Amino acid sequence: MEKFCRRVFRQAYEYGDDQIGETVEQKQIKDLRENFVNDVFEMKGKFNSVKVKSQLAQVKAYVDLHKCMNRYTKQIYNLEKTRLTRLRIAYL
Repeated sequence: MEKFCRRVFRQAYEYGDDQIGETVEQKQIKDLRENFVNDVFEMKGKFNSVKVKSQLAQVKAYVDLHKCMNRYTKQIYNLEKTRLTRLRIAYL
């Protein structure tokens, strides 16, 4: 029975195998995470210069960071949800 299921549902058995490679969603998630890290490092300069500036500049820097985090969190969440949905369907 196991051999039969493996032949019929080959993709389900090999899902996540290194030989197959990454799915489209996994590649997009990886790219989004890289972009997020790059954006945070770009914002790092704002935080270093904000220490000297006013309270208003500090709040603006934190608001920008919050918006960046929310944007990437939503995008990554939606891609992960899509990926896991497809995975679940592949096993059904």
